[in-house]
Amino acid sequence: LAQLRQVKANVESHLHEKVEVEGHLKAAQLKKRRAQEFSETVEMRQKEALARLASLVDCTAAKGDLDRWQQRLKVLGESVQELRCTLGDLEMSTKGASGVGVSLQEELQRVFQGTERLRGEREEAAQNPALVKLRQAEPALEAARRRARELEMKLEDVQGEVVCAK
Repeated sequence: LAQLRQVKANVESHLHEKVEVEGHLKAAQLKKRRAQEFSETVEMRQKEALARLASLVDCTAAKGDLDRWQQRLKVLGESVQELRCTLGDLEMSTKGASGVGVSLQEELQRVFQGTERLRGEREEAAQNPALVKLRQAEPALEAARRRARELEMKLEDVQGEVVCAK
């Protein structure tokens, strides 16, 4: 009878532990889903920023700003990549039940800070008239660069012919 009580106590203890672990797992899965949604939102914002950047027309007055914003876009792309890596680490950490809450809380805080930073940059970009001109100038600038390269190549060919003709 004492042995039966001991077995019953062990079963109840294991059942309680299982319920607790399942609760932690569900919380971790919810946080993981939120992190994935945030990653998708950031990726969508990045695509929107790239689309706006591609529609620029006037490039002469905004070349300096264009280079600065392209560098910022590159940094944002790296941030997105870093967030994806962090998401992968988060997925790995949800497989084990120990320490899940702490690591997810830290990750959630990092994701929140990244969101706030991106939101501020988006608002700044929307209010900057120079940026609007910059975005309009990018395609024309790229076309001018290609044309300049073509003309430089033709000049080199002509100079080579002149040297051969002498």
